[in-house]
Order: sequence, then C-alpha cells, then structure tokens
Amino acid sequence: MEREYLRCLRCGQGFFPLDQELELLDGESTPQVYGWMAHSSGWMPFAAAAKLTTALLGVAVSEPTVRRVGEAVGAAYVALQNEQTTALERSAPPAPAGAARMVMSADGAMVPLLHGEWGEVRTLAVGVVVKRAKPRSARRRRSTPAP
Repeated sequence: MEREYLRCLRCGQGFFPLDQELELLDGESTPQVYGWMAHSSGWMPFAAAAKLTTALLGVAVSEPTVRRVGEAVGAAYVALQNEQTTALERSAPPAPAGAARMVMSADGAMVPLLHGEWGEVRTLAVGVVVKRAKPRSARRRRSTPAP
C-alpha cells in the first residue's frame, strides 16, 4: 500500500494523518500484525512465527522482522521487570537477621504415582548450627530446624 505523507519542511520528518487517528504503530504493519508477531515469537522459533503470522493474517512477514519485533518486546518486558524489581527493593522492609551459621541437606527419592508411573520428590532440610556448652567432641555439631 502506498500513500502520501505530510513532511515537515525544517526537519524532513513525515507522517500520515490517518495513522495517528487509527493509533497505528510506526512501521509497515497494523497493531494486530505486530501483536501476532510478538505473541508467536515468544513461544516458537522466529521462522515458524513468521509463517504462522502470514498464514493467519494473510500478510507476508519475514523471519528477520519477527525477530526484531520479538526481541524488542522481550527487551521492553525485561526493562519493565527491572523497574518493578527496583521499586519493590526500595519499598521492601529490611530482611530479618539470619543465623551466623546454617546447615542444609537435600535428598531425592522416587515415589509411585498413578497408573504405574514414577516421579521424583525432593526434600530440603535447613537448620541452624548451635554450639553446646560442653561439646562431646570437637568434630560433632548439632543443628536445630530453622524457624
């Protein structure tokens, strides 16, 4: 589709007035096409996302275009998460003081599930190392469960 743009005589920048009225994004595609490219590139390879977008919407999009859109959306989401994390870190109360020494033990076991299937369960025990008034031996330590 070709159309005439209005251009500023000073800076040379141009725009098509209907784009603003229809709230279209910069570029050649409609928000619906950008949405499909962004959504599908998040859960499938870029080439497959380009084919899916083309098949669903009847608009030819290339793999590099889908890659650019997908990576831009991903970068924007990372920036949003970083902003939210920073805000939470600033407003969160200070963390409570922990024990000077802690001990951790992890283990796993296979357990029977339904229909003859098996699954692995994992257990984690966390404890606080405490000193006795009179240790039995220099090598032995006792721990208590962490609160």
